[in-house]
Amino acid sequence: MKIKIPEEYRQNVEYYDQYGIEQDERMAVAATSFVNKVYCIMCVALFVTAGTAWWTVESLDTATIAGWMVPAMIAELVVVLLLNFLAHKLPLAVSAIAMFAYAALNGFTLSVIFFVYTKASLAGAFAVTGGIFGAMSLYGTVTKRDLTSLGSICIMALFGLILAGLVNLFLQSDAMYFVTSIIGVLVFTGLIAYDSQQIRRFGAADGGHGSLAVLAALGLYLDFINLFLYLVRLIGKRK
Repeated sequence: MKIKIPEEYRQNVEYYDQYGIEQDERMAVAATSFVNKVYCIMCVALFVTAGTAWWTVESLDTATIAGWMVPAMIAELVVVLLLNFLAHKLPLAVSAIAMFAYAALNGFTLSVIFFVYTKASLAGAFAVTGGIFGAMSLYGTVTKRDLTSLGSICIMALFGLILAGLVNLFLQSDAMYFVTSIIGVLVFTGLIAYDSQQIRRFGAADGGHGSLAVLAALGLYLDFINLFLYLVRLIGKRK
C-alpha cells in the first residue's frame, strides 16, 4: 500500500532525502519514534489476526465459517478502503480501532488455511516469514541505498502476479502456481525492505502525527500476510 505524504511534511521529506537524518537530531528522534509506533501497531494487528484465526477454527464449525465468509470478505474490503482514503482525516484512536477490526476480519477469512494445511507447517511458514520480515525490515531501515527503484519493480511485478493468478483460475496449471508462488515471495520480500525505508523517511519528516502511523503499519502488515501466504503455498504441507 502506497502511503500518501501530507503536504505539510513534503518539504521535510525532501530535506531528508538530500541530507539524511544524521544531519538533524530532531529528524533522527522523530524517525525512531515513528518507526517504533508503526511496528507496535503492526505487531498487535498480527496477534489479533493469529488469535482470531485460532479462535475461529477452535470455536466454530465449518458450516458457520462458510456462511460468514463472504460477508467477512466484503467487510474487509470496506474497512481497508475506508482506511486508505479517510485515515488522514480520522483521529489516531479511530484509525487504530479500524486497523485492528480489519486484522480480526482477516484472521477469520484466513482461518480456512487451517483446514487445508497442517498446523505444524503453518507454524513453520510463519516462523520463516518472521525471519525474512525481520531481516528485510532491518536492511530497509539502515541501508543508505535508495530503494525506490526496487519498490517500483516490485509494484509492477505485483500487478503481473494478480493478472497471472486470474489467468490460472481458468488454466489450473500447477507449474504456473509454483512459479507465481516463488515470484510472490520475492516481490513481498522486496516490498518489505522498500516500505521499511519509506516509513523511516516519513518519520524523519515529522510525519508521525495523526493516523499516518496506522497507514504505514497497514502496509507492512499486508506485506507480512502476503509473504506468509506465498510461503505457505510453497512449503505448507497439505492434510
